[in-house]
Amino acid sequence: MESYHINEIKVTKRKDSRFIKQEENIDYNEGGVSLKDLEKYPFLMLEKQTSTREFFDNMLLENNTDITPEIELGSTDLLVEMTKIGLGITFVWKKCIEEQLKSKEVFIVNIKEKIPERYLGIVTHKQIPLSIGAKKFIELLH
Repeated sequence: MESYHINEIKVTKRKDSRFIKQEENIDYNEGGVSLKDLEKYPFLMLEKQTSTREFFDNMLLENNTDITPEIELGSTDLLVEMTKIGLGITFVWKKCIEEQLKSKEVFIVNIKEKIPERYLGIVTHKQIPLSIGAKKFIELLH
């Protein structure tokens, strides 16, 4: 029987996820809007069985909030594009929207509740060298 040895497990940067919207004009109370208040807005989300969707659903459950997405997609890029044209609010990794935030194509929705921290982990195999593409991908994550 062959045994496998993991070379290394690395925890990369914290995944800083945010709610975003096309327009700045959302009714804010002091400290932001509550998750419960977001129930009245249309939502765009990743499909079920993705780690981001599972994280999102668990966060809502912990905060006794019921948001049913109007649209479910398989791509963060599509979520951002649909948010840019005003189809709803979405929840994405902040690193994916840096350019759109700078150009004011989307705006962060400030939430009263603390969004739990998330981290990315990378597992490599001791006997299999990383490809150039894998090395570049890991560099992007740092």
